[in-house]
Amino acid sequence: GDGAELMESWMGQDRVILIDTTVSGAKPGTVMRFDPTDGELPKNVFRHSSHQFGVAEAIEMARVLGRLPEHIVVYGIEGKSFDLGAGLSDGVEDGVLATVEAIKQDIIDWV
Repeated sequence: GDGAELMESWMGQDRVILIDTTVSGAKPGTVMRFDPTDGELPKNVFRHSSHQFGVAEAIEMARVLGRLPEHIVVYGIEGKSFDLGAGLSDGVEDGVLATVEAIKQDIIDWV
């Protein structure tokens, strides 16, 4: 879905975790963690999203509308190949596993 659907899906939630691919020039599989309550997401990092209205834009729109969840974390996993039907690039699987572990810790910290 697109960013508008994202905003709709987190309505009424106070804790949200989002995951998207990033293109920052970092090594594929690099995991970046952002707390949008601290400020804007770097839009250039999330520019390869398949969403027309992406994660960064959805978060900024929610901020403007006063609909940003109280606790929101965005994980970006650096990608390499974005060809349709391509599997995970070298290193990206490790990034996914590292993100899962980080999310587990976020959940522990929140409870």
